[in-house]
Amino acid sequence: MSPPSTSTAAAAIRTQASCCSRTSPQSSSCARRSAEASSVTKRIDWNTILLLGGIITYVGVLTRLGAIDQLGEAARSVSSPLVAAFVICVVAALVSAFASTIGIIGALVPLAVPLLVPGGGLEMTGFIYALAISASLVDCAPFGTTGATIVASTVEEHRARVNRNLTRWGLSTVIIGPVVTLATMVVPFVIAG
Repeated sequence: MSPPSTSTAAAAIRTQASCCSRTSPQSSSCARRSAEASSVTKRIDWNTILLLGGIITYVGVLTRLGAIDQLGEAARSVSSPLVAAFVICVVAALVSAFASTIGIIGALVPLAVPLLVPGGGLEMTGFIYALAISASLVDCAPFGTTGATIVASTVEEHRARVNRNLTRWGLSTVIIGPVVTLATMVVPFVIAG
């Protein structure tokens, strides 16, 4: 049996509250609905909800403090364009595991512009593809919305295994993704150029 959706749990809680406010708590209908709401809330994966809430808050704080921009600036200060591209792709993958993929790509592309202009050392289209793919590969990590939804939707007895496997996947693709995408989409143009 799969866990209930959040809307199902919310509906059960609202039903319980409205039922018990209109009738006496000893009413069999109210007691049954109260037990149903209690059963639904026990099956919610609160660990995942709290993890997501904490991560979203943490990434928001880091963004407001300018930590992501500082990482991008540090990557840009590297003398080799290919190493700078690798660092930017790793930063995109790492941050994207916890935050919005589209948001991080939008934040890092302007930081990479000096590497992409003519004479900057990198082929533009290949690097943008590498950046987008590197950031997207980690979306199934359980620290982000997609991975957390997968973990929360998993049957209780398999949840720990799914969480562990998705964590391994997400953390390994933080490095593997940029290496493979840069090797296939950027390095050939650097060698040919």
